[in-house]
Amino acid sequence: MIIKGKLYDGLHAGSRDIRVRLGEDGYLTAEPDGFAPVSIQQVTVSTRIGNTPRHLTLPSGTMVETTDHERLDAWLASLGIKTSWLHRLESNMRFAAGAVVVVASIFTGSAIWGIPWLSTRAAYALPPEVNSYIGRGTLETLDKRVFKATTLEASRHQQLADQFGRLVPRDSAGIRYRLEFRGGGFIGANAFALPDGTVVVTDELVKLAQNDEEILSILLHEIGHVVYRHSLRQVISHSTLIALTTVITGDVNSAGSLVLAMPNILIDSSYSREFETEADTYALEHMAEFGIPASRFADFMERLERCGMLLAKADETEDGESEPVDAPGCEAVEHDAEGKEPAYYSWTNYISTHPPSADRIARFRQARQ
Repeated sequence: MIIKGKLYDGLHAGSRDIRVRLGEDGYLTAEPDGFAPVSIQQVTVSTRIGNTPRHLTLPSGTMVETTDHERLDAWLASLGIKTSWLHRLESNMRFAAGAVVVVASIFTGSAIWGIPWLSTRAAYALPPEVNSYIGRGTLETLDKRVFKATTLEASRHQQLADQFGRLVPRDSAGIRYRLEFRGGGFIGANAFALPDGTVVVTDELVKLAQNDEEILSILLHEIGHVVYRHSLRQVISHSTLIALTTVITGDVNSAGSLVLAMPNILIDSSYSREFETEADTYALEHMAEFGIPASRFADFMERLERCGMLLAKADETEDGESEPVDAPGCEAVEHDAEGKEPAYYSWTNYISTHPPSADRIARFRQARQ
């Protein structure tokens, strides 16, 4: 029996074609030359994995590479040498199909139950200094890439900050809450809750609200995201291995990748229905506590959605600026700070990351104070 392959003699950089006779006596012989006859007992045969080339390594260091798998396996079998168990499993279609089902089930189960469970445990286990590191780094990144300087009056900042202070949970679980103001730039009317307790609200959102109670309802919703560690759980589910390393080692530096991931997730990814429901529940319960009508949240969300729809329908002039729109309550911003994005994009960005639904709005409408 003869197999074809390439010979690497260890003396030259290249290879040359070779034919190897596989004898019934268990010896390999090169034809016409290349190496002296050698017993299979002295040859190391690499494991067969699919149809990748295999290597026959001789005692002298000379190596033969071949893809004549069937002939080589038949010869080895005739000598009583069993082929790799891995290849036998690969060749068993029933086993292969079963393995696919098992692997798919494991991945599905991990995605549905395992990773969410793990991300929740990890989010609550992270040390406060890690939360501070992630929050600080995320805000610095957003300031560089997204936010503009706020143009609201300092007195307005203080007025809202004082009211925000009343909303902060009495049992803060080591979280230091603070309110930050930024110009929204291309993301427009929006609010973000960072892991360290920082809540960022944009000027555009403040301008869109018709009263402070609407703003406070949004702030309570964002505080709910902090309390339930939603942003952390979201980023951890996208970076499970990194987060596990941080939890196990307590090393703040290993959280660097979470800082890199957090801004994109906050801006581009919407919270799950479960997370939004939890934050809504928190807001509803505490709006009642502070005497804020539940309808304020629904009013704001409906206005935000309505403004987005109306501005999206605006005709554009040749220079790309939107025509005036008859949209009461939507006049505050019709372009981002640089005029590069249509107004409807900015107005609907909060909706994209905090998707409203008729059910969510109805829940606030039906709530009794």
